[in-house]
Amino acid sequence: TCAPSASRRASTAGSASGGTKTCSARPPAAATTAAASAALVAATGTYTERAENLGVLVDTLAARDIRHIYTDYWTCNLVAFATEEGTVCAVLSDGMRTGVNRYEPYRERVARADRPAYVVPANHVLAGRIRAWLHSTGVPYRSTTVGWYVIFEPARTVHPDARPHPVRVGVGATPPRD
Repeated sequence: TCAPSASRRASTAGSASGGTKTCSARPPAAATTAAASAALVAATGTYTERAENLGVLVDTLAARDIRHIYTDYWTCNLVAFATEEGTVCAVLSDGMRTGVNRYEPYRERVARADRPAYVVPANHVLAGRIRAWLHSTGVPYRSTTVGWYVIFEPARTVHPDARPHPVRVGVGATPPRD
């Protein structure tokens, strides 16, 4: 079959339509896979780099006795696993609301914690939003970049307005934008 494209033309003389179709040559699957893999590694780093950065983060959290954090979904699960639940987390959505928590008791423990920290990848949208939000509260905080992550440690307990997204039902309901 031919997909619409201007790269080359194939004659369809003798076909029922008798017209011309535009066809494009498809790259071999191996080349497409290799290009996609290279792009993924460039964007996310190798597994070794990810493990090293997580290790540095976990060591820093332990050294600072940080046991409760607000973070993004992926960091939450990695930290809970890597620390054998020594540090537990509550997930924040990109809009600083309660995110999808795989284990609700963690969220509850963080919500009750004294001085939870905020930990996110330095290039994550939450890093800028947490910084701006903490600044707006007037609460002093320490910000430290550790490998690929940034740790925000407020001087006193300050929890985000981590309410769940509003439930929208009915005709024309749209998901919340974060």
